[in-house]
Amino acid sequence: MSPDRGAGRRDRDRSRVEAILDLIYEGITDRVQILEELRRKERSRGLEIGINSEKRFKSLIEGTENISFVRPATDDEDRKGIDFVVYFSGSRYHQPVHVQVKSSKKSAREFRKNLRPDDRIIVVNAGPSATDEDIIRDFFEQLEEFDGYT
Repeated sequence: MSPDRGAGRRDRDRSRVEAILDLIYEGITDRVQILEELRRKERSRGLEIGINSEKRFKSLIEGTENISFVRPATDDEDRKGIDFVVYFSGSRYHQPVHVQVKSSKKSAREFRKNLRPDDRIIVVNAGPSATDEDIIRDFFEQLEEFDGYT
């Protein structure tokens, strides 16, 4: 049985309708005001998903063999699109690698399009649609592309 590709969109649509009904119930009936409040709630939800994706990635990768530690990006690194720097231990030493965590396959794909060939940034989808195995596999496959081994 294949997964229902429209389920996520239907869930989002259902959430939007419920949010609109809640606003109307609260007495907000002006269309512009409803749309502004809906956008504000969606931005807030997007931030929450992004933060949860970053926490999930860090937790998963830190628990992986040959990972020494994972640190958050500095402000300067963050401006360059980096969320974390991963440091390695063990017999197969890698240089530290920069990681950008995304919350969907689409946003990861779009971010990768803008990378230069010499950028050493791994882009991982750690959003709700990705399994733990997907996240770990994606990270190590990209690491192997950089260094030729994992």
